[in-house]
Amino acid sequence: MLRFSPRILALLAALAVGHVRARAAELLLPPVAGELGGVLTKFALPGAPELRWKISAKNAGEGMMDYLMSMNTEGSRLSVSARLGSNGSGTWRIEESRVEVGRWLAVLAPPFAPALAGMVAEGALTITGGGNLRQGKPDGKIRVEWANGVLRDTAQGWALEGVALSGEFSFDAEGPQWASTGPLELTVRTISTARFGARNFLVRALLNERREVALTEMRVEVAGGEIVVEPCLIPLVPPSVDLKLKISRVGLQDIVALVPAALADARGRIDGEVRLSWSETAGLEFGRGWLKLNDSEAAQVTLAPQPGLITGQLKWWNPARLWKPAFHVLSRIELGQTPLAVNALLAEIIPEGDVEHRTARVRINAASRGEGMRVPLEIDVGVSGLLNQLLKLGLDDRVKLGGN
Repeated sequence: MLRFSPRILALLAALAVGHVRARAAELLLPPVAGELGGVLTKFALPGAPELRWKISAKNAGEGMMDYLMSMNTEGSRLSVSARLGSNGSGTWRIEESRVEVGRWLAVLAPPFAPALAGMVAEGALTITGGGNLRQGKPDGKIRVEWANGVLRDTAQGWALEGVALSGEFSFDAEGPQWASTGPLELTVRTISTARFGARNFLVRALLNERREVALTEMRVEVAGGEIVVEPCLIPLVPPSVDLKLKISRVGLQDIVALVPAALADARGRIDGEVRLSWSETAGLEFGRGWLKLNDSEAAQVTLAPQPGLITGQLKWWNPARLWKPAFHVLSRIELGQTPLAVNALLAEIIPEGDVEHRTARVRINAASRGEGMRVPLEIDVGVSGLLNQLLKLGLDDRVKLGGN
């Protein structure tokens, strides 16, 4: 049995992920053929599966040696070959790969990404590629593909199904480490959350040499409408995101899930533009934006129960002059028992706050429905505070009554 230098094992393992920094002077390449293998039953990472490994070497002639390293675990396998000269120059290639995402996510998430520790994944990741070694320094291309994947977090109440990921990257130890050779594409067939659902999520992007992601396309279907993100540049070091969302004909029923303190139910569609940003220091922040009613179909809303929201403003009226049927209708509206036919709706996001210190405001021009009489209303729905903390709108007391 041939005895291999540990540096050979380290070199071939690094080639499997396309990241080798060995120096030619450190490479000890035995000029003889042989094979070495074994089983690793204990990893530094808790829960890692048993790993069977084998390295073989044979003389390829003209001072070259062929090496093949294979590693197999439960549901995963990897095979990498290299043809090298005594100075560490030659070629490398990933011959076979299949990595069970869920198995390794459970092992790697706790020590390296605790936020993902509760996540469950399904599907297999395949990695292909090859390139050259110049005195122990590699270059080449790596292609990553993941099809029919699933990601879910039961504790947080969300799931992604039908996940597909593909992308190809080039790297060079002498120059920029990684860059896209074509679009990185991510698609998700369905997205389920405790508040809303979505489908046909699509992202296309490129990774440049400055470790920036150039987002070229991003869209998702929500509640019968679509949300599109404008192209932008996303730095990875340090990571930050600033997105401008364009909303087209999204159903109001999903907006209700985000503003439960204000609305109990809604029908209709909205258009708009919203800006979202995120960084490690600031977290999630809302920029200026707006939403308005799309007039392609009739809209109606039902307010969340708020006794006195409307009738509380009528104390200055002379009860003898107040028409009792109208008062009854208004009371049912504020209790969420009578829906409103919406003529106009405009929501504004004002992060810096308006003159009344509100960071968001919704104005509704509507009239009662189904009560045998029509009572026009203008309602202001406002919130003061950080939207990224509240993520809901509260009702204020600015309700105006109109007449026929």
